[in-house]
Amino acid sequence: RLPEGLDAGRAIAAFERAGMHARMVGARQEAVGHLREAIRLAPEEEHMRLHELLGDVSAWGDEALDGYRAAYERWRALDPSRRDEVQGARLLRKRLVVEVRWTGSISSPAGEGELDRLFAEAEALLARTPDTEERARLDILMPFRTRFGGPKDEALDEARLAAAMRARDHFDARGDANAVSEALDGI
Repeated sequence: RLPEGLDAGRAIAAFERAGMHARMVGARQEAVGHLREAIRLAPEEEHMRLHELLGDVSAWGDEALDGYRAAYERWRALDPSRRDEVQGARLLRKRLVVEVRWTGSISSPAGEGELDRLFAEAEALLARTPDTEERARLDILMPFRTRFGGPKDEALDEARLAAAMRARDHFDARGDANAVSEALDGI
């Protein structure tokens, strides 16, 4: 609880800013703590955004996975007429980054069946409202998917690699060095 007279909105904004500043200086644990406090104080309608931010400042590990899972659960709980499907695909993709790229940093990685379901769900969301940026970001993960994807299928593996290479070129043309690096990691 907040002390009497303290404005909750200002406190939430202050914790959010403190979390972002802590992230910028590499104080990951402190950033996570500040954002968890903002979530605790925030009204429910702010939770999806703040949980995604928690995942973003964590970047990897259980905190990131928890943040993205919670944000996606809140997205799914929205009335379907209010859902932005690109937002849902983005939240799933961010979770998948942690699940397949940073698997060693999480205590309970998703199993193969769960990964298949998550990838299929992200694909379905993007198919309904195509977004070239989010499509390319999901394509970056395709070689990682091959690594964690059950029986070998040479044609599918080649298609996933080709998709990641197109995504790399897409982000290279836009000067997004982080996305290019992520694509190269997978390739």
